[in-house]
Parts: sequence; C-alpha cells; structure tokens
Amino acid sequence: MTRNVLVLCAGQASRWDRPSQKQLLQIDSETLLTRIARQFASSDNRFLVWHDREFPPIDGLVPFRAERAKWTCESLLSAESLWGDETIILLGDVYYTDLSADLIQREWAEPRVFTDTSDVFAVTWSKEVNQTIQRALQDAIRLAPTWEKGWNHGRLGVLFKLLTRDKACMKQWIDDRTQDFDLYSDYEHFLRGGTKNVLLLKQLARAAR
Repeated sequence: MTRNVLVLCAGQASRWDRPSQKQLLQIDSETLLTRIARQFASSDNRFLVWHDREFPPIDGLVPFRAERAKWTCESLLSAESLWGDETIILLGDVYYTDLSADLIQREWAEPRVFTDTSDVFAVTWSKEVNQTIQRALQDAIRLAPTWEKGWNHGRLGVLFKLLTRDKACMKQWIDDRTQDFDLYSDYEHFLRGGTKNVLLLKQLARAAR
C-alpha cells in the first residue's frame, strides 16, 4: 500500500505582492516546502506539483508539472496519476504545525477535509473513493467560472463544499497556528506571533473575555 503526498504549488498567487515564491518563505530556519518534506517524510512518495513557475530542488519532494492549473482543483485533477492507495493533498503556502501534520497523517476517513472553517489546509482519501474525488473535482472545475463570490477560483474550498453537499466527507477542525499566506503582511503578522486561523482566533477571543 502506497501513501502519496501531493504538495500543490501550481497556483497563480494573484494576491501575493512579492517577486519571490511564497512557498519558499523561511520560518524557523526552513522554508515552508522544506518543512512539509520533513513533516511528511514517512510517506512513500512526496510530489511538488507546479505549473508555470519551477521551484529549486527540494530534498524529499519530486517535482511534477501539471498540464492544467487554472484552478487548484484543475492542477489536482491533472496530477491524478500521482494518487496512491492513500493520498494526502497539501498546499505549499501553508505553515503546518507538527500537531496538525501528525493529525493529517493519522486520521483516515473517506475522505477527510482539514479546515479552520474558512480555509482548507489538507484533504486525505484512499483509492476506494478515487471516483468520488474525481467527479467532485470535475464538478468544481465546471462550476468555478460561475461560483458565488469567494468560491470562484476552483480552490480546495470548492471541493470541500461539493463533498459536504453530497455528504461524502468528514470534517476535521484545525484550531492551532496552521495557516496559509495570501499576502506578505500575513507572513509578517505570523512572525510577530499573530495568526489568521479562524478557530484559534475564536478560542483566543473567548479566553480574553
């Protein structure tokens, strides 16, 4: 049985306001990609899925160029040949805490989506539901141009919404410092000890009352 990790880095990063690739941001003396490769080293294979911006070699990550990558769901479907007996989908611009990385590798439902209610950080499934995932991705790509504001880029959130609609997934809450970086200011805020994780912010707000 093979467990494959796909780290999606094929997006256009339209909100990123720096020339450097955000997946190469440094936190605790390692880049986001290097951190992911280390945290998920026990998996059989780890792939870095890119499209038009090639990355420097990252130990532990095998590069794979997605032929289609207009939307996140499209790059994931383009990388279908990499899906294993067990598949873990990660995002290259996310800082995963060690606790969250362990949770993602330990919790196996059919499939499971890891989220803070706002952002989707990871999706996992086994090959028995490959067709379910494939159909949901195809629907996401088909609907992406007309989806309501906030869901119109074919991101993993669309996949989550479709799977939830069909009652085909389990939700796993991530309520720690795991977060993505849409803007450089997100990164600066994180380095100062801040967070944009919705569930963690709610916990902090309750504790401050």
